[in-house]
Amino acid sequence: PNGTVFEYVPPPLDLGNGTRLVNASPIRLVATGPARVRASYGGREYLLVFEGSARECLTQDCTWYRMHNFTEAVWAPAGRLVAVEKYAVLYNGTRLVASATAAADRPKRVPLAISREYRVALVAPNGTAELWWPEGRPLAVSPYVLEYNNGTRVEVKGFNTTVTGPVVVRLNYTVYYWVSLATPFNKSEGWVKRGALVNVTLPQFADLGNGTALRSPNGTCAFRVDEPRRCAIAYRERLYWVSVQAPFNRTEGWVAEGSVVGLPEVFDLGNGTRWVGPGFYAVVDKPINVTLAYKRQYYVEMSGVVEWSGWA
Repeated sequence: PNGTVFEYVPPPLDLGNGTRLVNASPIRLVATGPARVRASYGGREYLLVFEGSARECLTQDCTWYRMHNFTEAVWAPAGRLVAVEKYAVLYNGTRLVASATAAADRPKRVPLAISREYRVALVAPNGTAELWWPEGRPLAVSPYVLEYNNGTRVEVKGFNTTVTGPVVVRLNYTVYYWVSLATPFNKSEGWVKRGALVNVTLPQFADLGNGTALRSPNGTCAFRVDEPRRCAIAYRERLYWVSVQAPFNRTEGWVAEGSVVGLPEVFDLGNGTRWVGPGFYAVVDKPINVTLAYKRQYYVEMSGVVEWSGWA
């Protein structure tokens, strides 16, 4: 009807020789009568036909084979670089790759280069990865370390090879566990290889050299490292060197912590003789070295005009 508004976007215009015009400007027309409109195109595309074929041998002498044909037709803006890759997966972990790159500078046919890729499975302690790898290209895996929060460390060794067929690569690795050892003398900790033997024992008696000694360890740290481990050894008894000297007695030696040592103020020898001094008493919590001064006394009896008896 008269006054109707028409909006129209012309489709690409095929020129019939592998070339077409694109990016037409939208047409907007108000109908007032018969009209002729010319489309305006802002771009040009060329048809690139990528083609290639490859033979897959089904027998060793290739008497029986199967053809794989690859075709890809692409309209591309003039001047653009076009890359095409097509695949055909074979039954034995191999695939054919047909690839080519060409500039869209005119309509043309582009031959596809045929290559082979093989399925590679990388088996590592942190998982398995599968990928397609080009035939004849070196494959390298750099060494790396996995460290977990549970006291475990895995050192994965590097690997390199040239891929000539489907392959499963199992990466070699070594497992380490965090081991902590504590004794009264020192503490050591670090990564220890799985399967290693640890054997730490303490002597039954250890003189610390300062009048202090330890006796009777409460165990050993002897085990094969198959998991993170913490092991501590202590002694059941702490001893101190005690030396108590008096004119009538000399006692010295190792005494257990908490023991009581001492001498009385009066020490009667039972034969009318006694020693009198300051006496000594102590609970052993450190080394002790004391010398006590005592005085000798005798029991005296006097009879006659004056009678008296006592210690003098």
